[in-house]
Amino acid sequence: AAGHIPGDLIFKLKQIPDALYTRRGNDLYMTVRITLLESLVGFKKTFTHVDGHEVIVEKTDVTYCSQVYVVKGEGMPIRGNKSRKGDLWATLEIDFPKRFSNQQKDLIRQAMA
Repeated sequence: AAGHIPGDLIFKLKQIPDALYTRRGNDLYMTVRITLLESLVGFKKTFTHVDGHEVIVEKTDVTYCSQVYVVKGEGMPIRGNKSRKGDLWATLEIDFPKRFSNQQKDLIRQAMA
């Protein structure tokens, strides 16, 4: 503009922390808590992605402690190639019960025999 000295305009971008996801490069990381029963028989959980669409994390078999489930293409858009995205890495954490009643223990023994 007339009367102003030309110069550089500097923007500082700050990423706002998300309660569910952590970003590392183009990949997103999250922790999914499941019950002991879900760890043994499977589960299906739905989460809202940072862009608002729904993402499903589903397993039909046994889950081990801190097992990582990768959802391909559900990370952040790759700069310079909007058609490609990083991945979503979900660490599956099992909420173990504090205790079982004797009746529950007997049922578990029967189921596992």
